[in-house]
Amino acid sequence: MLALGLLLAILLAFPTLSATEPVQYCRFGHRDQQIDFCVGITTHHNHSTSHYDLYMSMSVTRSSSPALGWTAIGTGPVMAGSLMFIVYGDPGSGSNPMVSIRTVNGHRQPHLVQKQDMAGADIRLLQTTWLSSSDAEYSAQIALVCYSCDLWPGLSLSAASQPWIWAWNKKQQFQAYSSDAELDMHAHHAGNGGWGSFFVDMGRSLSDDVGYPSLPPIRPGIAMVGSWEGGRMGMLNSPSANPLPRLHGLCMLTAFLLLFPLGIVIIRSGMKEAFRRHWILQASAAGLVTVGVGLAIAIRLSDHDDDDASTRHQVLGGTTAVLVLAQSVAGYQHHVLYVRLRQRTCVSYLHIWLGRLCLVGGWAAILNVPGLGPSWSIATLSIMFLEAAGLVTWIYASKRRERGSKQGVSEFQDSLTDHFSLQDAADEEVEDKETTAI
Repeated sequence: MLALGLLLAILLAFPTLSATEPVQYCRFGHRDQQIDFCVGITTHHNHSTSHYDLYMSMSVTRSSSPALGWTAIGTGPVMAGSLMFIVYGDPGSGSNPMVSIRTVNGHRQPHLVQKQDMAGADIRLLQTTWLSSSDAEYSAQIALVCYSCDLWPGLSLSAASQPWIWAWNKKQQFQAYSSDAELDMHAHHAGNGGWGSFFVDMGRSLSDDVGYPSLPPIRPGIAMVGSWEGGRMGMLNSPSANPLPRLHGLCMLTAFLLLFPLGIVIIRSGMKEAFRRHWILQASAAGLVTVGVGLAIAIRLSDHDDDDASTRHQVLGGTTAVLVLAQSVAGYQHHVLYVRLRQRTCVSYLHIWLGRLCLVGGWAAILNVPGLGPSWSIATLSIMFLEAAGLVTWIYASKRRERGSKQGVSEFQDSLTDHFSLQDAADEEVEDKETTAI
């Protein structure tokens, strides 16, 4: 049963582990006269070059008149060393949007990238056009591919949290929309004022197919898919900026990877106070889950974006939390009935099966944590496989020990996979002698 449970957890996490999808980051500020852009990203392992290519779609929404200012995004956490894509132009001029690709060594006027800057990478513009959604609103549509883009210093196309920056200026009047036009300074305030940062799970969009991928679509109305703002880089990142995600993760990891499995070991150990220690571990794990749920709610209330990337994790986590509560109640009822009847009842088996579902659901939720990439999933799966193997071995050994016992301990015909079972009746009888009926 334990092996089947682990397999189910893997299947529940399969979309995270195997499927790839374009990632996306958007800021919708046009109606408030603020920055408005979207960027979609797909990465691809190019087997011909043994490097990684970046496919990018970008849209910039702006008014048709006056045609002022520019919008830019760039790789990395700061301007220095960033590969920047700067968009400007006049939708009413009849000319396509200008996409100026630049870099800079510090916080100064960026210059057009040169061949020596690219370190072997190669960028091709595939599309630059204006689309009109109304008489007063236009959207610059940009598509490009950066071949061997992993050669650009500081850019990882498989990272779970690759930093990006954005900046804009809404007042500059261009004399000519040339690729090397001098740019006025962006506004000095962070956020919608003039610049900001975000993080992208590049590994989530990574394709290893032999064929070339399609350009990533821009999904209307969706702010973030596989991306995060500021310090919100996933569960274990940037604790100083927001410690709540880290505390949430610590509670859940401790409960589902340590305390719940340890409770299984204790209840099958045959020691005199196995039942007492089992319920203490169970209660501690359930308490951590409760704290973790509270932290998750606090995180969600403080998060004002509509990030669909976390939906699977939230659904699995919320469902598992409800199962933990139900399993705890069933465990209490089992003990009350056992003290009275001296035998298992249907509530006992409900407690056992809910425990199995809790462990599987918790594992699946952990594997679906957003923004932590393939390396996280592989490491966590390795731990789960080791735990599963250890628990199955322990249960098998405990059953052999019970069969070899000559002290008259009655045996139950449990499956070897009763990984979350309560201890045997004789063990619980010993415990009953030391406690009063609840």
